[in-house]
Amino acid sequence: MAVLTPASVYAPGRKPPKAEIIQLLEQIMGSSNAPAVVKQTKAALDAVTPASENYGGRVLNDPDPTKNGDYFRSGGIWVWGRGFPDTFASVTLAGPADAQTGDAASGVNPATVLLFFAAVSTENTGPMTLSIAGETPRAVLNAAGNPLAAGEWKGSVVFFINDDGDYQLLFDAGAAASAAQSASDAADALAAMLELYLGPYPDDTAASAAAGTPVVGQMYFNTTDGKFRVWNGTIWQDQSTGLSDGEVTEPKIATTLANQMAPNVATRSALKALDTSRYQFAYLGEIGRQGMFQWHSSDVSAQVARRSVASTSVDAGTDVITSAGHRLKTGDAIVPTSAIDGLSANTFYYAIRASSSTFKVASSRANALAGTAFNLTAASAVTFNVVPDDLEGEVIVKSGAAKNGSAGAWLRCKAVQGEYLAQHFGLVVGNSSDNSEPIAVAMHVAEEAGGGLVRLPAGSIYMTRTIIARRLVFLEGAGKQATRLKWYTTAPLYGIDALDAWTDGAYPYDRTICGFSRFTIDGLNTTSPSDFVGVRLGNNHRSSPILSQMVVAFCPNHGILFDADNWNIDIIDVEIDSCAKYRSNAAGIFKNPAVTDLNHVNFTRVRVEGCGNGTSAAGGINASTTTLSTNRGWQFTDCQAEGNLGSSEVLFSNMRGMYFTGWYMEVINVGSHTVGMEFNNCTGLISGAQIIAEAGSPVTAIKVSNNSSRLVVMAVDFGSEWDWLIDSYNASVIRYAQLVGSASNRNNDTSTITAM
Repeated sequence: MAVLTPASVYAPGRKPPKAEIIQLLEQIMGSSNAPAVVKQTKAALDAVTPASENYGGRVLNDPDPTKNGDYFRSGGIWVWGRGFPDTFASVTLAGPADAQTGDAASGVNPATVLLFFAAVSTENTGPMTLSIAGETPRAVLNAAGNPLAAGEWKGSVVFFINDDGDYQLLFDAGAAASAAQSASDAADALAAMLELYLGPYPDDTAASAAAGTPVVGQMYFNTTDGKFRVWNGTIWQDQSTGLSDGEVTEPKIATTLANQMAPNVATRSALKALDTSRYQFAYLGEIGRQGMFQWHSSDVSAQVARRSVASTSVDAGTDVITSAGHRLKTGDAIVPTSAIDGLSANTFYYAIRASSSTFKVASSRANALAGTAFNLTAASAVTFNVVPDDLEGEVIVKSGAAKNGSAGAWLRCKAVQGEYLAQHFGLVVGNSSDNSEPIAVAMHVAEEAGGGLVRLPAGSIYMTRTIIARRLVFLEGAGKQATRLKWYTTAPLYGIDALDAWTDGAYPYDRTICGFSRFTIDGLNTTSPSDFVGVRLGNNHRSSPILSQMVVAFCPNHGILFDADNWNIDIIDVEIDSCAKYRSNAAGIFKNPAVTDLNHVNFTRVRVEGCGNGTSAAGGINASTTTLSTNRGWQFTDCQAEGNLGSSEVLFSNMRGMYFTGWYMEVINVGSHTVGMEFNNCTGLISGAQIIAEAGSPVTAIKVSNNSSRLVVMAVDFGSEWDWLIDSYNASVIRYAQLVGSASNRNNDTSTITAM
C-alpha cells in the first residue's frame, strides 16, 4: 500500500475518495507520532482508554507532584515514564534551626530538581535535616560533604541532592556571606576614610581652611614635609599608630631580624655588651680572634668549668692548699666558688704548683710564674672551679657574670670540635710579643675538655717560657719549616717539657699521652747558652709522648734530653741540628746517666747533625748509664748521624737489645773525634747500614768494650778510609757478615770477632 500524505490526499482542487481518507488516518494513528492524552490529574488520565496502545499521556497538575509527568501505555494501563525536570526550584524555609522544612512551588517534585535555592531565616546551630514538600527529611551537608557546623546554614543557600540522597551545599553560604559582609564593611570603611581625607596641602593653615572647622580624625597630606597629618581635636600632628604589646611592634621585628642576623662586633668588650635578648649569634672581628660566637643563656658550666678542686687542708701560715691529684700546673686559672680565706668570689686566681697534692694561689699569672703567693687569711676549706679560658679564646662571659658559665656565656662556633687555634687566645706571629701564655692557655683548655689538637700558625713565634706537656693534648704547627718557635733573652731551661710525676692523679691522669709535631724549636738567640734544652722527655714508665716532623736547632745544651724513666716514646721524622755547642759533655740526643729504666724508644727517620763540641763524649747521641740497667729496646730505623763532634759520633753504655737498620753515618776526624759508634756493655744488631769515614781519616768505625758486649754487624758498607772497622776489647763477642770495607778487623785482648 502506498504511503499517503495530507498534501497528496488533499491536493488543491481534488476531492479525495473516502478510502484514501481512511488510509491516511490509519497511517497517522499507527505512526510514532501518535497523539497524546493530556489531563490535569492522574485520575483523569486513567479514565481515558485510547483507540490505540501507541497513544501517550501527560499529567500536568496532580495534587501529588510525583504523579505529574509523561506516561505510556503498557498492558492496557497508563505507566509513568518520567517527571517534568525543574532545573532550579525556589524553596521557602520554615521550622526549627536544625530540623527545617521547605515548600516548593506547586507541582515541584524535589527528587527531580537539579538545584534548589533559598533565603535562610533561621541559622543552624549544628548538624541539621531538611524536608521539602513533605518528603522524608534528608541530612544537609556543607560543600566539603561534612555535616554542617553551627552557622554554616545562613544567608542565601544553593544546594542539590547528592548521590547519597542528602542535600549538599553547592558552596559554603556562610563563607560567602562573610566575604560579602567583609567587602561591604571594607567599602563602608573606605568611604568613611575618604570623607575624612582633605587632600594635599602645603601646611596646617591651608588644611584648616579647607576643612572649615576640622573634626577629629580628619587628615591631609603635607606636600612640604611629605607626611600625612591628622587633626587630634586640638592641633594637626604627624600620623602615628599605637600598637598594643600583642600586636606587631618595632622591637619585635628587630628581635626577629636580630635572631636571624649576626652583628659584627670589633672587640670582645663589644660582644659582652650586646643585648642577648635580641642577638643569639655574633661575629667577632677582633684581629686574630675572629670567628662566630653563639649566646647560650643556660648554665654552660659543664663546658666552661668541667671540674673543681677541693682542699683537704689549708695552711694559712704557709699558704699551702692540699688536694691530692689536683692536676694543676703553675699558671692555671682557677676561680673560688665563694669568698673565703681572703679570696674573692667570681675572681680569677692562678695556681702555683708545689707537688702533685699541694699548691698555692697567686693573684695574677705573672705572680704565679714568679712564685709570689696570695696571702691566705684563714684556713677554711676552699673549692676552686678550674676555668682554663681566662684569655677568652673559646668562652666569653658578660662583665660581672659568673666566670664558670653558670649564668650563660658566648661560646665559639667551631667547624671541628676538639681543635683549638692558638691565635684565638692572643698569639701574634712575627713580632716580639711573648706568645707563651696563649699557647699555655690553649693547651690547658684542650686538656680540661678531655684532650684535643692545638694548632700553631705559620711564621716566627716569640717565646720566653717552657711549653708544658698536657695530657691528651697535641701541639701542631703548619709545617716543620713553616712554624718556628724562637726563644729569646731570658730563655727557660727547656723549650718543651714533657716530664711529669706519675703520681699526679688517678688513671688516665697519671700519664702524659701527648704529642708535638710540624714546627721548629729555635734556640739560636738565647742569652743563657749553657742551659737551654730543646725538648725534655720522661714520665716514670707511664707516658707515650710523640715527637714528629720537627726540627730542634741551635739549642745551646742538648737537643733532646731523656731526663727520667720512661717507656714507649716515638720520635719520627725529626732533625736535630747544631745543638749542644756550649755545654760540656752535651749531645744532640742525651740520656741522663741516672736514668736506669728507659725502654722502647723508637727513632724513625731521625737525623742528628752538627751537634756537640770538643768536650763531649759523644756529640750526636750519648745514651750512657754508669751501671748495667734495664734501658733496652732502643730502635733506629732509617736514621742518620753526621758531622757531630766529641770523642765519638754516638755513644751507648749499659744498653740492651739495640737495633740499627738503614743506619747512615759520616764521621770526620777533628781533634779527639776518632770513633764513629761506641758501645760499652751493650747488646744489639747493626744491619743494612753505611758508616763512612769522611775528612781527616778517623780511626775506628765501631768500637766495642766490656766483656758483656754482644754485637752482630751485618751487611754494612764501611767505605775505604777507616783504620779499623771493628775495634773490640775485654772479651766482647762480635759476629759479622757481608761487610764492605778496606780496613782489617781488630781483635784486642780476649775479644772474639768472627764471621757468621
